[in-house]
Amino acid sequence: MPHPLSDLSMMAKPHPMKEPPKLSLHIQDGQQKLVKSLHLLAAVAWMGGAFSLLVLAALRENMQFEPEAVRVINICIYYVDCLVVLPGIIGCIVSGLLYSIYTPFGFVKYFWIAYKWLISLSAFFWGSLFLGPWADDVVALANSVGLGGLLATIHNCVMPQTSWGAYAQILLLSSVVIVSVYRPVCLWNWYDYQHVQPRGLRHGRR
Repeated sequence: MPHPLSDLSMMAKPHPMKEPPKLSLHIQDGQQKLVKSLHLLAAVAWMGGAFSLLVLAALRENMQFEPEAVRVINICIYYVDCLVVLPGIIGCIVSGLLYSIYTPFGFVKYFWIAYKWLISLSAFFWGSLFLGPWADDVVALANSVGLGGLLATIHNCVMPQTSWGAYAQILLLSSVVIVSVYRPVCLWNWYDYQHVQPRGLRHGRR
């Protein structure tokens, strides 16, 4: 005969509580390919805009004694910046943000990713600064504190006014492409990266 308190002891046992479902931050393979495609298209727009600015800057230097031609070229440079380069930068930042959040790559875990973030955010910041309605006030403030020359150099690299500024921009963007291919895990290690790739993404490409 069972003990009269056995049922009560069984009832008194606490039931194991179910753990709340863990938030899984990941994207499916098909979604990752879509983000990758958008990232590449944005990079193509950014790089293509940079080469267009190089041609326009060289053309303006050759037409410097024709004010009307220079005015038209300046308008073309403005529209290339606003309609090609800046959307390309924004596309790279948005797609890179999705990659950093939803994959094990992270933001600054590896040198090549941190470097891409540095260039992208810097280009977006300075581009917005020079294209925004506050550009004249920023230039006036920089001149008042003796930083006009430095600001002019940055402006020439972000929105090329001369051929050398356009070449500097292309060189900088080329370095981003190179680190994306070699994927160095740190500044001094450009070859031994396979063993530190996140699991499941070792053979993938960002």
